[in-house]
Amino acid sequence: MEQIIAMRNKVDMVEIISWNDYGESHYIGPIRADQPNSQGWTEGMNHQGWLSIIKIYSTAFKTGKYPSSGDSITLWSRPHPKGATATAPSNPRPSGWQNTDDNVYAFITISAPATIVISSGNNTRSWGNVPAGISKFSLSSAPGSIGAKITRSGKTIKEYSSGSDFQYTE
Repeated sequence: MEQIIAMRNKVDMVEIISWNDYGESHYIGPIRADQPNSQGWTEGMNHQGWLSIIKIYSTAFKTGKYPSSGDSITLWSRPHPKGATATAPSNPRPSGWQNTDDNVYAFITISAPATIVISSGNNTRSWGNVPAGISKFSLSSAPGSIGAKITRSGKTIKEYSSGSDFQYTE
C-alpha cells in the first residue's frame, strides 16, 4: 500500500479486489448467505478488519496525507500452519501454499509513542517506544489465541484477545 501511495501522482485509480470472492478467500466485505458453496473457506473467517486498513490507505492515496486514526489494533492469521492438510478433500492446498510464513500479523495505529505487545499462544513479543503513526509487526504463530496490547505510560490504551473465537492449532 505504501508503494501505491508513493506513486499516487503517476496513477489515476487503484482497484481493491475483491469484495466477495469467497472461493479464493479474497473478500473484504461481509460474508453473505448466498455464497456459492464456499463455506469451507469462509466459516469463522471474517475479513472485514481490512476495511479499516483500506480506509486509512485510500485517504492517503486520495489526499497525499495519512489521516490521524487514533489507537487501533488489527490482527490477522491463518488458523493452522501453512503445511496443514485439509480434512475436506474439496479444499486442497492452494498453489503457492509454501510461499508464506506461519505468523500472526499486526497493523497498529497509535496517536502517540507507545509500547506494543503481540501474542500468539505462548509466544509473546514486545516493542517499546514505537512512534506515532502506522506500524506493522509479525510474530511466529503458536497454538492458542492471538492478541495485542497498546500501552502508554504504563496504562493499557487498547487490548484485544481472540479468546476462544480464534485459535491457532497445529
